Amino acid sequence: RSCRYGRLRLGVVRAGILLVFAVLYTILFYGINLLIGLGLDGGWGDLGRPLQSLVSFKTCSLQVTIGGWILQFLCIKAVSGFLMGLLLWCVLGWISNIQFSLTVLGGILLGEYILFAALPVQSILNPLKYFNLFSYVHTFDLYTQYLNIDLAGYPVGIRGLALWALPVLILVLLCLTLWIQKNR
Repeated sequence: RSCRYGRLRLGVVRAGILLVFAVLYTILFYGINLLIGLGLDGGWGDLGRPLQSLVSFKTCSLQVTIGGWILQFLCIKAVSGFLMGLLLWCVLGWISNIQFSLTVLGGILLGEYILFAALPVQSILNPLKYFNLFSYVHTFDLYTQYLNIDLAGYPVGIRGLALWALPVLILVLLCLTLWIQKNR
């Protein structure tokens, strides 16, 4: 702490490392399966077709190719992994008692999952279902379900809401995590 920048510089470096490893693990977990699947099913030829040509995406309103969607999916998964890592780092760094911090983290994740899984689509609390950490874990729903949510009288698509909120959540958690890193 007695250094010129305190521990802020260390926190920035650690956040960069977290982002790099989130990208690497996303490529490892999803990229290898993608390459194996493409190798078994005949290669790269069909990646230029529209996304709606797949049965699972017939209600998707995006005008993108299958290859474009795969690239977007991998990017969202990597950034979502970074978000989850920041959440873990923030809670574990803020509370010094490890048992209590794991309990708080478990409570947060349990509450988020209950909101994600239990709220019906027609609920008035519907934004809590899709503006949720688990909507970034299960990103497939953002593309296969065409759904608008009423926010202050205006219809907002769930995919647009979730993708708009992702950088905001990352920025808030990153600032909070760096502040905790600097002052603890």
